[in-house]
Amino acid sequence: MSGYFEARELRAVQREAYEITLANQKWATEILNGGYILHIRHSERERWRDSATFDAWEVRNGIDASTTEWAAATCLTARGVQEAKMLGEVFRASGMRIGDVYASPVCRARQTAQNAFGSGFKVRGELLALSALWPQLRKEHSEHLRAFLQEVPIRAGTNTIMTGHGDTFSSRQVDVFDVNELRKGQERFETGFYVIERDGDRLIARHRFATLNEFANAVFQQLPYEAQLTE
Repeated sequence: MSGYFEARELRAVQREAYEITLANQKWATEILNGGYILHIRHSERERWRDSATFDAWEVRNGIDASTTEWAAATCLTARGVQEAKMLGEVFRASGMRIGDVYASPVCRARQTAQNAFGSGFKVRGELLALSALWPQLRKEHSEHLRAFLQEVPIRAGTNTIMTGHGDTFSSRQVDVFDVNELRKGQERFETGFYVIERDGDRLIARHRFATLNEFANAVFQQLPYEAQLTE
Protein backbone atom coordinates (compact mmCIF):
# COMPACT_ATOMS: atom_id res chain seq x y z
CA MET A 1 0.00 0.00 0.00
CA SER A 2 2.87 2.40 0.71
CA GLY A 3 3.97 2.14 -2.94
CA TYR A 4 0.44 3.06 -4.08
CA PHE A 5 0.32 6.16 -1.89
CA GLU A 6 3.83 7.20 -2.93
CA ALA A 7 2.88 6.92 -6.61
CA ARG A 8 -0.29 8.92 -6.01
CA GLU A 9 1.68 11.60 -4.19
CA LEU A 10 4.22 11.73 -7.02
CA ARG A 11 1.44 12.18 -9.59
CA ALA A 12 -0.02 15.03 -7.52
CA VAL A 13 3.36 16.76 -7.38
CA GLN A 14 3.85 16.29 -11.13
CA ARG A 15 0.36 17.64 -11.84
CA GLU A 16 1.00 20.71 -9.69
CA ALA A 17 4.34 21.35 -11.43
CA TYR A 18 2.60 21.08 -14.82
CA GLU A 19 -0.12 23.53 -13.76
CA ILE A 20 2.52 26.00 -12.52
CA THR A 21 4.39 25.71 -15.83
CA LEU A 22 1.21 26.43 -17.81
CA ALA A 23 0.36 29.41 -15.60
CA ASN A 24 3.90 30.75 -15.94
CA GLN A 25 3.70 30.52 -19.73
CA LYS A 26 0.33 32.29 -19.76
CA TRP A 27 1.47 35.18 -17.59
CA ALA A 28 4.90 35.50 -19.20
CA THR A 29 3.05 36.18 -22.44
CA GLU A 30 0.40 38.41 -20.89
CA ILE A 31 2.76 40.83 -19.14
CA LEU A 32 4.64 41.51 -22.36
CA ASN A 33 1.58 43.56 -23.36
CA GLY A 34 2.14 45.87 -20.38
CA GLY A 35 -0.44 47.30 -18.02
CA TYR A 36 0.72 45.63 -14.78
CA ILE A 37 2.70 46.35 -11.63
CA LEU A 38 5.56 43.87 -11.18
CA HIS A 39 6.80 43.70 -7.59
CA ILE A 40 10.22 42.04 -7.54
CA ARG A 41 11.91 40.64 -4.48
CA HIS A 42 15.54 41.84 -4.34
CA SER A 43 18.31 39.50 -5.42
CA GLU A 44 20.73 37.65 -3.11
CA ARG A 45 21.89 39.10 0.21
CA GLU A 46 23.67 37.60 3.20
CA ARG A 47 21.56 36.22 6.04
CA TRP A 48 22.24 38.20 9.19
CA ARG A 49 20.15 37.41 12.25
CA ASP A 50 19.67 41.12 13.04
CA SER A 51 19.40 42.41 9.48
CA ALA A 52 16.07 44.14 10.20
CA THR A 53 17.85 46.33 12.76
CA PHE A 54 20.43 47.37 10.18
CA ASP A 55 17.66 48.03 7.64
CA ALA A 56 15.82 50.26 10.07
CA TRP A 57 19.02 52.08 11.08
CA GLU A 58 19.90 52.75 7.45
CA VAL A 59 16.47 54.18 6.61
CA ARG A 60 15.97 56.09 9.85
CA ASN A 61 19.30 57.88 9.52
CA GLY A 62 19.35 58.34 5.74
CA ILE A 63 22.56 56.32 5.42
CA ASP A 64 23.82 54.65 2.24
CA ALA A 65 24.61 51.29 3.80
CA SER A 66 26.94 50.32 0.94
CA THR A 67 29.49 52.80 2.32
CA THR A 68 29.47 51.34 5.84
CA GLU A 69 31.42 48.53 7.47
CA TRP A 70 28.13 46.67 7.95
CA ALA A 71 27.14 46.80 4.27
CA ALA A 72 26.86 43.01 4.13
CA ALA A 73 23.93 43.15 6.57
CA THR A 74 21.61 44.97 4.19
CA CYS A 75 23.15 45.19 0.69
CA LEU A 76 23.50 42.63 -2.09
CA THR A 77 26.25 40.04 -2.27
CA ALA A 78 28.50 39.96 -5.36
CA ARG A 79 26.31 37.16 -6.66
CA GLY A 80 23.22 39.25 -5.93
CA VAL A 81 24.59 42.07 -8.09
CA GLN A 82 25.05 39.63 -10.96
CA GLU A 83 21.54 38.25 -10.43
CA ALA A 84 20.12 41.77 -10.62
CA LYS A 85 22.02 42.45 -13.84
CA MET A 86 20.67 39.21 -15.31
CA LEU A 87 17.17 40.20 -14.21
CA GLY A 88 17.44 43.31 -16.37
CA GLU A 89 18.90 41.35 -19.27
CA VAL A 90 16.07 38.81 -19.20
CA PHE A 91 13.37 41.48 -19.01
CA ARG A 92 14.88 43.35 -21.96
CA ALA A 93 15.44 40.19 -24.01
CA SER A 94 11.81 39.19 -23.47
CA GLY A 95 10.68 42.35 -25.31
CA MET A 96 9.00 43.76 -22.21
CA ARG A 97 8.71 47.55 -22.12
CA ILE A 98 9.68 48.95 -18.74
CA GLY A 99 7.83 51.97 -17.38
CA ASP A 100 8.58 53.75 -14.12
CA VAL A 101 10.79 51.93 -11.62
CA TYR A 102 10.47 52.28 -7.84
CA ALA A 103 12.57 50.81 -5.03
CA SER A 104 12.41 50.35 -1.29
CA PRO A 105 14.88 52.64 0.53
CA VAL A 106 16.85 49.64 1.80
CA CYS A 107 20.24 49.09 0.15
CA ARG A 108 19.57 45.69 -1.45
CA ALA A 109 16.33 46.87 -3.07
CA ARG A 110 18.00 50.01 -4.44
CA GLN A 111 20.93 47.98 -5.73
CA THR A 112 18.57 45.54 -7.43
CA ALA A 113 16.81 48.40 -9.23
CA GLN A 114 20.12 50.06 -10.13
CA ASN A 115 21.77 46.96 -11.55
CA ALA A 116 18.70 45.71 -13.37
CA PHE A 117 17.17 48.90 -14.72
CA GLY A 118 19.66 51.74 -14.30
CA SER A 119 19.75 54.85 -12.17
CA GLY A 120 16.39 56.35 -13.11
CA PHE A 121 14.42 54.67 -10.32
CA LYS A 122 12.57 56.47 -7.53
CA VAL A 123 12.82 55.49 -3.84
CA ARG A 124 9.53 55.00 -2.00
CA GLY A 125 9.14 54.29 1.69
CA GLU A 126 5.87 52.45 1.06
CA LEU A 127 7.93 49.53 -0.27
CA LEU A 128 9.80 48.94 2.99
CA ALA A 129 9.83 45.49 4.51
CA LEU A 130 7.48 45.12 7.46
CA SER A 131 10.34 43.76 9.55
CA ALA A 132 12.00 47.20 9.45
CA LEU A 133 8.96 48.85 11.07
CA TRP A 134 7.70 48.99 14.63
CA PRO A 135 4.64 46.70 14.98
CA GLN A 136 2.42 49.65 15.92
CA LEU A 137 3.26 51.34 12.58
CA ARG A 138 2.48 48.40 10.33
CA LYS A 139 -1.26 48.95 9.92
CA GLU A 140 -0.78 52.56 8.83
CA HIS A 141 2.11 51.55 6.58
CA SER A 142 -0.09 48.93 4.90
CA GLU A 143 -2.68 51.59 4.15
CA HIS A 144 -0.01 53.81 2.61
CA LEU A 145 1.25 50.90 0.48
CA ARG A 146 -2.25 50.20 -0.80
CA ALA A 147 -2.81 53.88 -1.64
CA PHE A 148 0.52 54.01 -3.47
CA LEU A 149 -0.35 50.96 -5.59
CA GLN A 150 -3.72 52.50 -6.43
CA GLU A 151 -2.21 55.78 -7.59
CA VAL A 152 1.16 54.94 -9.16
CA PRO A 153 1.25 55.54 -12.94
CA ILE A 154 1.10 52.55 -15.27
CA ARG A 155 2.02 53.91 -18.68
CA ALA A 156 0.37 52.46 -21.79
CA GLY A 157 2.15 49.36 -23.09
CA THR A 158 4.58 49.22 -20.16
CA ASN A 159 4.82 47.58 -16.78
CA THR A 160 5.56 49.58 -13.65
CA ILE A 161 8.43 47.95 -11.75
CA MET A 162 8.96 47.86 -7.99
CA THR A 163 11.88 46.28 -6.15
CA GLY A 164 11.32 45.38 -2.54
CA HIS A 165 11.23 42.54 -0.06
CA GLY A 166 9.79 39.12 0.57
CA ASP A 167 7.54 40.37 3.37
CA THR A 168 6.34 43.56 1.66
CA PHE A 169 2.87 42.01 1.37
CA SER A 170 2.89 39.29 4.01
CA SER A 171 1.57 39.32 7.58
CA ARG A 172 -0.18 42.65 7.19
CA GLN A 173 -3.03 43.87 9.36
CA VAL A 174 -4.70 45.42 6.31
CA ASP A 175 -5.33 43.37 3.16
CA VAL A 176 -3.45 45.19 0.41
CA PHE A 177 -5.07 43.09 -2.31
CA ASP A 178 -8.81 43.06 -2.98
CA VAL A 179 -8.44 39.74 -4.81
CA ASN A 180 -5.56 37.34 -4.23
CA GLU A 181 -5.16 34.66 -6.92
CA LEU A 182 -1.67 33.58 -5.87
CA ARG A 183 -1.22 29.85 -5.48
CA LYS A 184 -1.17 28.96 -1.79
CA GLY A 185 1.92 27.40 -0.30
CA GLN A 186 4.31 28.61 -3.00
CA GLU A 187 7.22 30.73 -1.82
CA ARG A 188 8.61 33.76 -3.66
CA PHE A 189 12.38 33.52 -3.60
CA GLU A 190 14.94 36.26 -4.28
CA THR A 191 14.42 37.63 -7.84
CA GLY A 192 10.87 36.23 -7.86
CA PHE A 193 8.03 38.64 -8.56
CA TYR A 194 4.30 39.24 -8.29
CA VAL A 195 2.08 40.33 -11.18
CA ILE A 196 -0.41 42.88 -9.84
CA GLU A 197 -3.36 44.16 -11.85
CA ARG A 198 -5.20 47.35 -11.05
CA ASP A 199 -8.88 47.54 -11.97
CA GLY A 200 -10.03 51.00 -10.95
CA ASP A 201 -9.17 51.11 -7.24
CA ARG A 202 -9.17 47.33 -6.95
CA LEU A 203 -5.82 45.57 -6.63
CA ILE A 204 -5.63 42.00 -7.90
CA ALA A 205 -2.64 39.74 -7.25
CA ARG A 206 -2.70 37.71 -10.47
CA HIS A 207 0.41 35.56 -10.48
CA ARG A 208 3.65 34.71 -8.72
CA PHE A 209 6.88 33.88 -10.53
CA ALA A 210 8.73 32.15 -7.70
CA THR A 211 12.12 32.92 -9.26
CA LEU A 212 13.55 34.80 -12.22
CA ASN A 213 14.35 31.39 -13.68
CA GLU A 214 10.64 30.54 -13.85
CA PHE A 215 9.97 33.66 -15.92
CA ALA A 216 13.01 33.14 -18.16
CA ASN A 217 12.02 29.53 -18.88
CA ALA A 218 8.44 30.52 -19.64
CA VAL A 219 9.50 33.30 -22.03
CA PHE A 220 12.33 31.67 -23.91
CA GLN A 221 10.76 28.23 -24.23
CA GLN A 222 7.98 29.87 -26.21
CA LEU A 223 10.33 31.40 -28.78
CA PRO A 224 10.86 29.61 -32.12
CA TYR A 225 13.82 27.25 -31.92
CA GLU A 226 15.84 29.33 -34.38
CA ALA A 227 15.41 32.45 -32.26
CA GLN A 228 17.16 30.73 -29.34
CA LEU A 229 20.28 29.92 -31.33
CA THR A 230 23.32 32.17 -31.16
CA GLU A 231 25.39 32.91 -34.21
